[in-house]
Amino acid sequence: MKKILTVVLVSFLFCGSAHALTYVCEWEWGKEVYEIKDKKVYVDGDLLETYDNSFIKIILGNAEFKYSFINPFKKKVIIHHKVNLKKEKGINFYTHVGEEKSSPDIGKCYKI
Repeated sequence: MKKILTVVLVSFLFCGSAHALTYVCEWEWGKEVYEIKDKKVYVDGDLLETYDNSFIKIILGNAEFKYSFINPFKKKVIIHHKVNLKKEKGINFYTHVGEEKSSPDIGKCYKI
């Protein structure tokens, strides 16, 4: 019985779809409020078109997701966002499709 209870509790801990999370990241260029709920990501209240809806994770104070957009030069940009709220650190990796990854943004992130 203890094993079954342990398995159930661990599965709830690592199941990202049942969680909601709101936090702020302060980047060099400004501040953004992130909210993740129901497998959707909102930045400053606007829904992001995520790159891969199955790639939204919330695990023990960490969040990770990808999203994309078309820049003013008509090129697709993919952003891989990772945050560790226990260490208050966040990072955005930028990939311009057809080019190498550019320098990441590193910021301070904290739960609100």
